[in-house]
Amino acid sequence: MLAVPWSAALETLPLVADDGVVLVDVTNPFEPQRSRSGAEELQAAAPQARVVKAWDHLYSQVIRRGIFDGAGATVFVAGDDAGAKELVAGLVRDAGFEPADAGPLASARFLEPLAALMTTLDLARGEENPILAPPSRISPSSGR
Repeated sequence: MLAVPWSAALETLPLVADDGVVLVDVTNPFEPQRSRSGAEELQAAAPQARVVKAWDHLYSQVIRRGIFDGAGATVFVAGDDAGAKELVAGLVRDAGFEPADAGPLASARFLEPLAALMTTLDLARGEENPILAPPSRISPSSGR
């Protein structure tokens, strides 16, 4: 699992991207106007690895809580290698979450901005009213 700041991802890659390794990319390059996703850049830089994008869109609050009304939170899984995606989907299930096939690795172009949007919204709401607050903590003035 590549869980480093995006600024360190490419320099860390040679340490973890051995031939055939399944590399779960949880990074998010919060840079506007990108022509391809960070996951695609990692795959291009390490063609010997099998890159799968997953978990990048979940807050630590969600990972710690895990279950919502009896169901695991959804984890989008995107990649070009079917076997690698199935392996990651199994890890997602084993961790108590629900995997959702997000298609090819190019779908990370949509997942990464989703994470940026969620982060932006959460920062704007502040600690007192985070986006993922339990219903009892959502204020009536928040419009939700």
